[in-house]
Amino acid sequence: MNDKGTEMLRRMLGEERAREVREAWTKLSPDFASLVSNFLAGEIWVRPNLDLRTRSLVTIAALAALGRPSGLRLNIEMALNNGATREEIGETLLQMAPYAGFPACWEGLLIADEVFKSGAEGPSISYSSNIWIGADPGGKGNFGLAILESDGSVHTCCVDCADEAIQVVAQHANSTSAGVGVDAPLWWSSGRSSDRQADRWLRDKYGFSGGQVQAANSLRGAALVQGPMFVQRMREHFPGVGVTETHPKAVWKALRIESWDAFVKRFSVTVENRGKQEHERDAVISAVAAREGFERRWLNDLSMSRHPSEQDPSQFWLAPIHYFWPEE
Repeated sequence: MNDKGTEMLRRMLGEERAREVREAWTKLSPDFASLVSNFLAGEIWVRPNLDLRTRSLVTIAALAALGRPSGLRLNIEMALNNGATREEIGETLLQMAPYAGFPACWEGLLIADEVFKSGAEGPSISYSSNIWIGADPGGKGNFGLAILESDGSVHTCCVDCADEAIQVVAQHANSTSAGVGVDAPLWWSSGRSSDRQADRWLRDKYGFSGGQVQAANSLRGAALVQGPMFVQRMREHFPGVGVTETHPKAVWKALRIESWDAFVKRFSVTVENRGKQEHERDAVISAVAAREGFERRWLNDLSMSRHPSEQDPSQFWLAPIHYFWPEE
């Protein structure tokens, strides 16, 4: 069985529910179960360029239009685990009314209501059961890493490189990673000084100097190389994982928080280990940024506004990349 497919099903349904579904498929037809796990989950759902939330909403629209109630019910369950809210699922089904017909929309809304009433909550209600990874790429001994659990506990450390960070994640992560926040520029500009619109907006809004929010041309190699490499390795380990760029020091200023104790209290996190080293703290903030963004509490995505000279972070080789921000 395709390991990527098995892992993807676990991520979208949870260990127990994924096992139940696979067993039901196998009883109907072992070949069907193999095709779904190996091809559909292992080849299609792990593709780049669409995050899992968007892929789920597109699938819900297609299944509602086609009138496939069993597939629709299961994919609504998965959508909630992939970061879609009940409101977004409902809106997707309403969008189908003029295109697929009002009866198809009605049937879809009834099925969604059944799923919601069954106890599926979605991210707008509570934190998911997944983990969130934060990374502050640096040189030897200065690659900060944070693993944020669903109960708010955080494991932090510093390592030498992206590969060592992945090893730590693999050793300590008992759940699937739902999102990654990386303190490094994850898409670039070919324009003068490689300045991006997001960087300029941060400097203008919060009064940062060019040294605090730097253009890619002025950054050190560790952030430029280890950041993207960490994202690539994370996606090899967790296919389809969502990724957001972060800027912990700018986030700190935007939140207007005066102390570390106030930060951990506000975001309900408990930092284990030291948590005092600057790179580890930045990694914790990055993990929180990933959680808040992918669970739809931070809705401003700075990656959506760009100069013509910038790469499109939804389509280039490292895509999709977000840049979730706590305020407009």
